[in-house]
Amino acid sequence: MRALGVAAPSRSAALPDVPTAAESGLPGFEAVQYYGLSAPAGIPRAIIERFNKELRSMIESEELTKRIVADGGDPIAR
Repeated sequence: MRALGVAAPSRSAALPDVPTAAESGLPGFEAVQYYGLSAPAGIPRAIIERFNKELRSMIESEELTKRIVADGGDPIAR
């Protein structure tokens, strides 16, 4: 098998030589996976900021980054 492209907005760290679908002539073709959290309305801003800080710390940790990359993903904290 040969990879023809990745369906992401940028090249994959796991497959840096494989072009994106857009680079292969399919602009706008993307299939990315997102995870998110939800909480009840009215949660105090301080709690939201704490969750954000802790989650970013986890995503940026070497251990979790290695696991995500090993599964073919590119971890991005937004």
